[in-house]
Amino acid sequence: MDNWLLWIVLVFLAVMIIVGLKKGFVKMVFSIVSLIATIILTIIIGPHVATYLKENTSVYDNVQQKTCLFIENALIKMEEESGESKKIEDLPLPDVIKEKLLENNNEEAYDLFGAESLGEYISEYVSGVAINAIAFCATFIVIFIALKLIVYFLDLISKLPLLNGVNKMLGAALGFLEGMIILWLLCLVVTAGAGNEWGQNMLAMINESELLSFIYNNNYLMRFTTDVLKLVLMV
Repeated sequence: MDNWLLWIVLVFLAVMIIVGLKKGFVKMVFSIVSLIATIILTIIIGPHVATYLKENTSVYDNVQQKTCLFIENALIKMEEESGESKKIEDLPLPDVIKEKLLENNNEEAYDLFGAESLGEYISEYVSGVAINAIAFCATFIVIFIALKLIVYFLDLISKLPLLNGVNKMLGAALGFLEGMIILWLLCLVVTAGAGNEWGQNMLAMINESELLSFIYNNNYLMRFTTDVLKLVLMV
């Protein structure tokens, strides 16, 4: 069966390039600057939102329950004599998360999470990544909409005359870049839903495609959510 997710991603990137081509360089500069500013603000605010969600809502508990069940089922299917590193490597998770799990699989991390077994350690870690992803996405959307409204009122500046061909080609390049950033954000949504059936289906299709795996495993936003986890837990 064809990997329909791969086709959707390819069509999406093509559409983003065409949009950039149509908008031209000036408008795309404002669009990409707005996107970068949104990411910077989200990186600053996101950890505080994650802490709030964990301490003041039931979101974290719900995520943790589903993640725990997901990890337990995955570990049950593995051979008992397999070592911890082998079990982590065989988990149906993105490489970037498995790398962090292997890197932090030590007594210090177990104490930090209050974990007494490999399953508890993995569940706590993945739950933390998921809540970071949820906080990042929610914060991103709010800030993105606010900045888009500001850019909208500055739209007249985008009408400055430039060489039409150069303007459109540079706009296409920025359209591709914006498309990649949006795809990285959607990857965070998939990670946040890894404990659900739809999230697991998305991860399976991502693992089937070299292109989708490359996009997923080279997601700089994902790397931020995994790196910031320890900071959030220490707040």
